[in-house]
This record gives sequence, C-alpha cells and structure tokens, in this order.
Amino acid sequence: MEEQQPYLENELRIADLADGLGIASNHLSQILNQQSGQNFYEFVNGYRVAEAQRLLDAPDLTHLTMVQVAMEAGFNSQSAFYKHFKNTVGVTPAQYRRQL
Repeated sequence: MEEQQPYLENELRIADLADGLGIASNHLSQILNQQSGQNFYEFVNGYRVAEAQRLLDAPDLTHLTMVQVAMEAGFNSQSAFYKHFKNTVGVTPAQYRRQL
C-alpha cells in the first residue's frame, strides 16, 4: 500500500488489490477484517485520509481546492472525502486547513 499507493486510484476495488497480491478477494477481505478490524473500504480510506492530510499540510500546495485534494488523495467525491476525513481526524478538511 505504501510503496505502490494503489489507494490513489479512485476506482480501486478489492478484486484489483487481491489480483495484485495474487490472492482471492474473499481471502484478502478476511485478512483485512482479522488484522486491521476494518473492511476494505475503511482500510483504503484510511490511507486516503492520510494522503489528504499530507496534501493539506504541504505549504506549496495551498492553492489546491478541497475537490482537488479529494481527487488527488483517491476519493471519488467531495462528500465521501469530507465524511471519511471528519470521521478519522475529527474535523472537516477545511477546518484542518485553517488550523495549520
């Protein structure tokens, strides 16, 4: 996940990741549930939120709009971005940016 960053693909599916790992989708799902306590989308969106934080923290990227940050981080909609960001970080992306 960290080396190849497949989470940046906004249409990433569990089958895509499983194929890349050479395992069955249901096996990957089971591994994620057991090891991380998260389903596939929660797991992937955790990486996407971390990427969004990195983008929002970067002083040279302050020109990016929230939609651009969302898309660059792998989210396919601004509403999904805001929802997952706030659930993970505790504030909205805009609030996070203002706090910097």
